[in-house]
Amino acid sequence: CIRDRDYALTFDFLTPIGAELAEGDERDDLELTNMDLKFKLTSKVFEWVSFSYEFNLREQPQLLDETQITHLMSMNFAYSLF
Repeated sequence: CIRDRDYALTFDFLTPIGAELAEGDERDDLELTNMDLKFKLTSKVFEWVSFSYEFNLREQPQLLDETQITHLMSMNFAYSLF
């Protein structure tokens, strides 16, 4: 049984104003906007086990032509000696 859940959703963006582009590059400022979307879900399955999932979507058009997508899953175990 799942006892505790925590989640977060964030969206960040940064639009350059008047960026200097290479000759022949006709993208406008909105097309050069950096976007970063993050979703994280953490569930405490038992007192000693928790599971986390994180999804990241990043777009940086001035650095890379493709959208970057990352999935991260982790399981954490805790043990107390005292």
